[in-house]
Amino acid sequence: MNPCRPAEIKRWSIKAGALLSLCFAAPPVGAADPSISSFKPTATCSEEIRRVNGDKRDLWTYMVDKVEPPQQIQLIAYIFDTDETGLRLLRHLIDASVRGVKVQLLIDGVGPGVSMPINGDLVAAIRQMAPGLEIRVFNPKSRILRIRKRAHDKLFLAGDYAIVGSSSIWDASAKGWLIEEDVALRELTPGHSDVFARMRSHFQLFWQSPYSVEIQPGKGRQQRAGTQAILRKLQAVPLHTTNGLDAAAVPVSAGDAFCPSLRYYHDQPDKSRDDGTLGGVLQLIDEARREIVIVNPYILLVPEVRGVLKRKIQAGVRVVILTASIVNLSNEFPPLAKAYANDLPALARDGFEVREYLDPLEGRMLHAKVMRVDNHSYFVGSFNFDPLSARHNTENGIRFDYPASRKSRLADELDREISALLEGATLVADGHGRLVVDDPQRCTQISCKNPLRWLGPLIRGSL
Repeated sequence: MNPCRPAEIKRWSIKAGALLSLCFAAPPVGAADPSISSFKPTATCSEEIRRVNGDKRDLWTYMVDKVEPPQQIQLIAYIFDTDETGLRLLRHLIDASVRGVKVQLLIDGVGPGVSMPINGDLVAAIRQMAPGLEIRVFNPKSRILRIRKRAHDKLFLAGDYAIVGSSSIWDASAKGWLIEEDVALRELTPGHSDVFARMRSHFQLFWQSPYSVEIQPGKGRQQRAGTQAILRKLQAVPLHTTNGLDAAAVPVSAGDAFCPSLRYYHDQPDKSRDDGTLGGVLQLIDEARREIVIVNPYILLVPEVRGVLKRKIQAGVRVVILTASIVNLSNEFPPLAKAYANDLPALARDGFEVREYLDPLEGRMLHAKVMRVDNHSYFVGSFNFDPLSARHNTENGIRFDYPASRKSRLADELDREISALLEGATLVADGHGRLVVDDPQRCTQISCKNPLRWLGPLIRGSL
């Protein structure tokens, strides 16, 4: 394993504090009413959608650099680090604000750990360079009574471009240290795209919610010293243009005879309604007739998800789960690996086909959140198949459907990626009621029974 890759990422902090909130799980969330997918048989689409490839930093800064007033830039980020990736994007956002673009940045305050870099010093440094750039934090850690609520959404709106998926603003996502999936969209007919209207409404809903708090600049001698240090870092970031970026990295006209049917799902800031992201996921599962493929790092199925998947298996639908290796899970948070190991025999008995992916070369963790149903309907977003996403975190994602006989470049690329991951994965439950591995022995070998092992049954028991 490359020592500069995921093993060096402090992955424990991403799940440890958040998983404790499972002890206080909220009531189950119901599914939205199912509806029939529709296709528009016309070459005139309101939006285009593509899979994100290559260095995401180039795409992010390209999108920011293309925006001019009166267009706006709006981000919801679960992680916005001040590493190389975060500082580079922040420098371009500052430049956009200086040229008159309205920039609004909403960052989760509970987030992955205790070292959240969005603080008064950073805000003060940004205000010195771009007084108009607005930053708010969703549910800061100081609001201890609301720590169960996290904005796990990933939404990047820049003019007529948008990105939705599993990536955050930090080196681990941008440099490919995690295996993730994102889609980029382009609004072709401004004011006529329901998907972009829903994404912008989603952002404003969260921006205006009582959970979103403006961080005040630091004061005093110590704070001023911290501000100056951050200011020097920001000023040292080279502000180069990315206008020469390969056009293949951004959505361009594909000339498809059928525009995909697009639906955008998101939750309420207080996770109070049943028709959000979980409802959309349940609706898609319920429509399956032949096969469901779930690509997701965290498989701790809540009852309503488990129930509909079991019904599908009993009806003859093949359900394939491609998840992160128990080795990766144990490295991230051993109690999570223990909870998954405890549940795997039951998944096998219920007829789930489960495969685990472990990157053989660099040890990258599978972090993508993708679902494919009947080889023509897809979901890409931030939603994990665990109680945090179902009960506590706010999530988002986009569903797209194609006629089975006429798929797009995006669908073909996703199919190839899913196939490659499945081929490289290890079968642990065969889909016929048999567990292929000795999970208690695996747990012992990789030390997922560590001193915090008591959390495993507690996590599993909260479902």
